[in-house]
Amino acid sequence: MNQLDANIAPSFADPSNPHAVMTRLKKRVDSVGKQLRRLTPAMKACEDQAVRAVAEMAYANWLTAKGLTDAAEALSNRRPVDMLLGGNQVEIEIAEVSMKDVRALTALQGKIKTSAPGYSNDEPEVTLGGKGRFGCISPDPESWFNNTANAEDKPQTCALPSLTVVISVDFASRNANVQDLMRLAEASLVEAERELGETRARLCHSEDGSCQLF
Repeated sequence: MNQLDANIAPSFADPSNPHAVMTRLKKRVDSVGKQLRRLTPAMKACEDQAVRAVAEMAYANWLTAKGLTDAAEALSNRRPVDMLLGGNQVEIEIAEVSMKDVRALTALQGKIKTSAPGYSNDEPEVTLGGKGRFGCISPDPESWFNNTANAEDKPQTCALPSLTVVISVDFASRNANVQDLMRLAEASLVEAERELGETRARLCHSEDGSCQLF
């Protein structure tokens, strides 16, 4: 190995390497998503509102972390020509409740799009990162937000109102923007993981001593 190779090689194992950070963040997001899906049957049957409140917050913060991570990855892969053709702004949908629950997200307060129309039941389901679609990150009707017993009795509403954050970017500041998005995603994911752990603990400590998770 020549001197140049010796200087370059360690960088790929550097835990602060942006690509390594992105990879670890995506794996954690996927892991929390799988755990949330495994909890879906228990949450559909859960009537304890205190448990549901914590679980729903975990779900909201996970969606926010996922959206921020996806945006960071998309921005890191954007070429100069893409910025010229596609504009110099990035729009990200995040759960409104996450702004209050995750302190780090207050940094986005001044970047919230205020001209977005309100949510109505006639609008299509809003997806994370859906440009031009505002007001609600709507869960799937079969989501654990709905109890199986009464899901059919209630009209589908917006269980997760959302905010659209607009971030101005250029090629020179792209790396800094990516780092900021990953930092905010990390903060949201930490809260989601904590609340998921609390949910699992509460579900596994029922009065009869049995575990109600799966």
